[in-house]
Amino acid sequence: MNNVAEKEPRTHTSGNTDEPGLQLTNIVLTHRNRTILDHTRLGVLPGTITALTGPAGSGKTTLMRVAAGILRPTSGTIRIAGIDPTTQPQQARAHTGWLPATRTNLGPVTPRELLRTFTIGHRLPERTGRLRTNELIERMNLTRVADTHASTLPLATQTLLMLACATIHNPAVLLLDEPLTGLDSDDRAHIADHLRAEAHRGTAILATAPDSWLLDEIAHRCVTIDHGRITGSHELQATNGHRWRIVSLDGDILRTTLNANGVDYEDVPTPDGRLTHRAAVDVAMTHEREATALLNALTRSGVPVYGFGPSNTTHTSLNETPTIHGHEATP
Repeated sequence: MNNVAEKEPRTHTSGNTDEPGLQLTNIVLTHRNRTILDHTRLGVLPGTITALTGPAGSGKTTLMRVAAGILRPTSGTIRIAGIDPTTQPQQARAHTGWLPATRTNLGPVTPRELLRTFTIGHRLPERTGRLRTNELIERMNLTRVADTHASTLPLATQTLLMLACATIHNPAVLLLDEPLTGLDSDDRAHIADHLRAEAHRGTAILATAPDSWLLDEIAHRCVTIDHGRITGSHELQATNGHRWRIVSLDGDILRTTLNANGVDYEDVPTPDGRLTHRAAVDVAMTHEREATALLNALTRSGVPVYGFGPSNTTHTSLNETPTIHGHEATP
């Protein structure tokens, strides 16, 4: 299911297009005879989201700061869209978006002013900068606070603002250190939508993941670091979604409405293998906000929904009383 119109993937033309968006090779960082990063290798392909996990003190933030060009490694190579930041630092920065774990004191500046400052810093044309500023204010749900002093905003809102700043120039590589800090479920949904859109346009995204939400919702790959070494890497389920079960008193209307809205579904037969006038179907969705939107759409279309919830907890039998988002539904 896709509630957003498909956009053409963006092609980044700078650098070597055969290179991954981000490539770290044999990165070593030592400090006072202590090895902090030990021959670390990591690549993130364009259009993918990689979650970097590991215990506290494992080297996650240090690796992110090396990738962002803030720390210079003792040895090893870094490529940002094929660009070597040690020899072409300005070009590499132009292709990098960076969200640090510690949010900067924003001072007496409004979100609109801050975003415009970033467009000027990245040398976007005047009209492009205005359009991009307005686009991100709307996308990040900042419209009502766009002309408020940013330093007075809640931490979650400041995080959304700083993410907008990090992506305003359409970077080839996006580096996010603990992007979910202080965010509730609605804010996380905004983050998820924004990052999916960035990945769809071709951005290579690397984000530290202190909890499993990033892995469950949007990441394509998980990389684990411990004591400065990459200790594991595995692909995550391609859909990164959860299956929701919809039970209706009229299977024909349910299927017709799902088809009309372009929603893929899988019929769930009764325990004896039959399909009846009452219907149960499973739909893959990425987060609760998407599920809520689908439930509202079905209700508006007159579909008699009898049950709606995660398929691992929703009753399979059509003869049992199901629930809708945890509340009993009336047949």
